[in-house]
Amino acid sequence: MEAKGLNDSRVTGELKLSNGLLGKAMAENRDLSQRTINKILEHYTDLNPEWLEKGEGKMLLENKVGIYDSQTTNIKLSTIEKLIEDINVNGRSIDKLVDEIAKSHDLLVKSQEQMDRVLTLYEKEQNMLLEIKNVLVDDAK
Repeated sequence: MEAKGLNDSRVTGELKLSNGLLGKAMAENRDLSQRTINKILEHYTDLNPEWLEKGEGKMLLENKVGIYDSQTTNIKLSTIEKLIEDINVNGRSIDKLVDEIAKSHDLLVKSQEQMDRVLTLYEKEQNMLLEIKNVLVDDAK
């Protein structure tokens, strides 16, 4: 914990654990409950579960970057920059999708207009055919 700039009191406070829980467990060489271990691992994401549960391996995971600085609980600037970059990339993707949707909408509107014109022409043709039929019927009488 010292490597991360933490002490029993600070960890207990941050995780809302019972006062003295960690110190007492270490002093009496007792294991922590799975619930406590899970709370610690959820909060300090760069801790190695093997190290915490069994005391084996390295304390910190090498491939996982925790969001907490080793001396403070401030979020690392690099993590924030990465999140901002991800947001910008996703934002550009969303903008492209919105553009594609707008183009598709325009095409659908144009298609509907063409269908309306075709329907109008068809109705006019049907009316003309009906008029011709009426004229032919009248002439035949």
